Amino acid sequence: GRNGQHKDFAANKEKLLAALKQYIKDNNIKGHVKLWLNGYSRGGAVANLTAAAIDEGALKDTGITLGQKDLYAMTFEAPQGAMVSDGLTGSKYNNIWSFINPNDIVPLVAMKEYGFGRYGRVWNYPTQGNTGSGYTAKRKAMEKLFYAMEAHEVAEGAHILKDSLHGNEQQTGAAAVIHAESGA
Repeated sequence: GRNGQHKDFAANKEKLLAALKQYIKDNNIKGHVKLWLNGYSRGGAVANLTAAAIDEGALKDTGITLGQKDLYAMTFEAPQGAMVSDGLTGSKYNNIWSFINPNDIVPLVAMKEYGFGRYGRVWNYPTQGNTGSGYTAKRKAMEKLFYAMEAHEVAEGAHILKDSLHGNEQQTGAAAVIHAESGA
């Protein structure tokens, strides 16, 4: 389409929001929470649209308190599913990150020539073929951090909702983690 969000991605955004609301209700999650959303490829587009909807108040009537600083959305190789004319950037969506490999064709769908884009910030991976990207220096810095990391478990009390529609014909491809803070 030439207006509104990409039909398939928007439909799956609604499914994921419905599953999140049901999960919050079924598990009696209340009070202040933190929410992590992520997705790869198609699931990245769904996570991107879902995060923007949550930033706009989609979970406000669920009994949880969730501010922008409590929502972390990261997508990888996500297609473009929102309309640039809807105002996709700015401080309202600074908690949404899309990581893109400029050599991958998937993030080019749906095409920007038709007015599509992503909510939040877009970070293009440096590549060997991208002159001026500082690929070698960035790779060395990344390797230093990678080899220094220790494994960490998911915080106690966290609820993991991985592909909430698992088992249905159409899966969203996105995942969510909800953490209700102690005493909430």
